[in-house]
Amino acid sequence: MSCANLRGLNLEYAHFEHANLQKADLSYTDMWCAALHSADLTGTDLSGAKLHEAVFYNANLSRANLSGAHLLDTHFDYANLTEANFRHSPNLRRKRKTS
Repeated sequence: MSCANLRGLNLEYAHFEHANLQKADLSYTDMWCAALHSADLTGTDLSGAKLHEAVFYNANLSRANLSGAHLLDTHFDYANLTEANFRHSPNLRRKRKTS
């Protein structure tokens, strides 16, 4: 699905584990609770997407555009976020270390 145009679609609960979504247009999609474990999203446009509770465990989001994406309780554990753009993304918080 590399370079796919999925702009604005409702993809709630979608399963994209290990998917190749390089340079895909996922802008303004609703991906609430989507599973993207180990997916390759290099250079993907996720701007304005609703990513509440989505799981990007071990995903490659290098150079992905997440500007304006809604990231409430979104999981990026072990994800590659090199050069990812998170500008103007509401709900983006860093986890605090607990002693």
